[in-house]
Amino acid sequence: MIANFYAYITPIATIIIAVVVLIQYWVDKYNLFRRFSVPVNFTYRLSRLTVKILEASILIIALGNVLFASWVNEEKKLTPINYVTLGIAIIYSAVVIFTP
Repeated sequence: MIANFYAYITPIATIIIAVVVLIQYWVDKYNLFRRFSVPVNFTYRLSRLTVKILEASILIIALGNVLFASWVNEEKKLTPINYVTLGIAIIYSAVVIFTP
């Protein structure tokens, strides 16, 4: 989520972080299924909460774009697309978080 927040000003770092996360995913998957057992019983509620948090991260991307777009642009003002994107992200995140 931190990489998503800073994605507007560091696009190359975002790609590198995505590759690192992908490698870490496969290392953790190997360790979990081949070397260790699951110490906690994962329920539907825990997995659903994790998915909701990941889906709501779209709001963090939109907030990062709004914040850094005003710093990067020469005119120091936001365009209407920034407001539209932020509005859509807020609505989507609210729906994701508050629906069962």
